[in-house]
Amino acid sequence: KTYLGQLINKYWFLTDEILAEGIMYPLEGYLYPETYFVTDEEASIEDITETMLDQTDEILSERRDDIEAIHQFLSLSSVVESESLFKKDRPKIAGVFINRLNADMPLQSDITVLYALQEKRVAVTNADLQVDSQYNTYKKTGLPIGPVCMASAGTMDDVLNYEKSDYYYFFAKEDGSVVYSETYEEHQKVVDFLNECQFERVILVGPEFAGLSASFEHYENVKEVEAMLAAHPVQHCCV
Repeated sequence: KTYLGQLINKYWFLTDEILAEGIMYPLEGYLYPETYFVTDEEASIEDITETMLDQTDEILSERRDDIEAIHQFLSLSSVVESESLFKKDRPKIAGVFINRLNADMPLQSDITVLYALQEKRVAVTNADLQVDSQYNTYKKTGLPIGPVCMASAGTMDDVLNYEKSDYYYFFAKEDGSVVYSETYEEHQKVVDFLNECQFERVILVGPEFAGLSASFEHYENVKEVEAMLAAHPVQHCCV
């Protein structure tokens, strides 16, 4: 704790928030992911830590004027980083989370639950959602108590330049593609449909499609899917 206090005094972006009760790893989200070449055979863990923090300082200083609250910014950026597989989705996902924060809605990020459990997997159970942790954004409204990973500079920029929309929900499929929804009802349609379609593909049956299959990844929200199906008097089944 003494050493962390020294780091807080040295680096402008470190605050007492990293020492708050409930924080699992004080420097989580502050050690920038990069390839570091350490040539000093006697380099200490403190030397390496400060080399990484120096890099974080460089990255954050370039964006300092645009960041209002650094700990909260890194916390949000870390969730966006972990929730998105493709860069194109990050501004949209950031926008969804910001919409939810502005509406005083819980973020309900599975990533924060898994971080609280210190597990790496995809499926999250109802029992998992009950974990008593300030990282759990199903039980805690607002951001997690701290970052759940270190966000890249690109993700930070995507959060700063998030895409404005009316979306409050998104569903990430196993292939990493994302479907966005404005309401819970729309979101639940997506979840139910994809849970029914185990392999997340739709076979479109009708002369217009001649047995061709169309992947759900072509559609970014449930309204587009419904419009496509309504426009053609065809049957669809899951495979």
